[in-house]
Amino acid sequence: MPKGYGMISQAGIDFYNSFINMLMAAGITPMVTLYHWDLPQGIQDEYGGWPNKTVAELFEAYADVCFSEFGDRVSSV
Repeated sequence: MPKGYGMISQAGIDFYNSFINMLMAAGITPMVTLYHWDLPQGIQDEYGGWPNKTVAELFEAYADVCFSEFGDRVSSV
């Protein structure tokens, strides 16, 4: 999601699918971080960051995409 919300980048999905698959083929268990202290700038500019409830809703949508696309191969623990 180049803007942090909205349109999903298929190229990004393909990249991470390939990356996860390569890790697993090498015997490495992927560990996933959905938020690493870097809010997408578009969300910060448009919504003002985490104090705005909409940001939590946007993050939920982002997490849903990640779980849908990668959840079959990565652990949620």
